[in-house]
Amino acid sequence: MVKTGGPTAPAPAHRAADGTLTWERDDLTVTVTAEHADTDDRGRLTWAVTLAPGATTTLTFAVRANDPAAVVHPPARARDWSAAEVTSGDQRLGRLVARSLDDLQALRLTDGEDVFLGAGVPWFLTLFGRDSIWAARMLLPVGTDLAAGTLRVLAPPPGHQG
Repeated sequence: MVKTGGPTAPAPAHRAADGTLTWERDDLTVTVTAEHADTDDRGRLTWAVTLAPGATTTLTFAVRANDPAAVVHPPARARDWSAAEVTSGDQRLGRLVARSLDDLQALRLTDGEDVFLGAGVPWFLTLFGRDSIWAARMLLPVGTDLAAGTLRVLAPPPGHQG
């Protein structure tokens, strides 16, 4: 409903004793867990943080959605490409490559058999033929499994007359 701009009442948040927040509507369940966060019944996370000047901290949370009707799911196995190691006089380049591969890792989807990269974020996150095959093609230097899976998913079913 957000994408179309249609009004919808928010699902109420349920807070477990361990601070986990859960929202449920129809068969869809969304769960949020956060280390060292306080939660409330309105579905908000808050962290009490005190930092000395120049100090840093990291706040983490995880979101998990479970939709039994979904056609695609996140794959259970590890990434389909080897780690890339970048050596450069500019330290930012190595961090950029590592972050890019981590971001691509988050876009991995499966139809239950083959793994491919989803596209269309934030509204769709699903197979988009052109985008998925281009991304898989760009990853060929670090592995071929993703490209092979993407091609199989895009291929017409056996016996298809097209």
